[in-house]
Amino acid sequence: MATYILKKENFNDVYSSYNDIKLLDTLTIEHAGDLLNIQSQIKDEISEGISLLTLDGLTNKTKYAAEGLQYCLVIEEGVCVGYGYGFLETKDVFYIDTIGVIKEHRRKKVAMDIKAALTKYSFSIKGVKSVKAITQEENIGAIALNVALGFQLQGIESGIVDEPNTEVF
Repeated sequence: MATYILKKENFNDVYSSYNDIKLLDTLTIEHAGDLLNIQSQIKDEISEGISLLTLDGLTNKTKYAAEGLQYCLVIEEGVCVGYGYGFLETKDVFYIDTIGVIKEHRRKKVAMDIKAALTKYSFSIKGVKSVKAITQEENIGAIALNVALGFQLQGIESGIVDEPNTEVF
């Protein structure tokens, strides 16, 4: 697994979305169902376990929800075709967890729009100094997306290094 970091001072908010983006802290039943459908489609494509989201957890704000939890949906003709979510990992680090896009909508800037929107949202949270994302080393599309948005490789596998482009584990 490869860890990427984007520091607030390096964030350049010039990206323009191509798709209809919605940032939400809870979802409607319909959008939650769409998200769960996408999650079931992508679960076999990624090597690490993904958080298993539930209909109740997506549609209701609970005291057990991660702090700063934010969902980002791309909606086309009323249907969610891509989703992502993130939360505060620490008081100054926002972690973008999973981004999923249905196969028919890949290579249409859906994932880019989601990651850009979550990144912009994260830096609007008081105290957030960096955004973290983890991807599989062989996921060339996710790596290109991270680089395009200004994220820098910080580590491979379980190690994280202090400065970009230094020795990794």
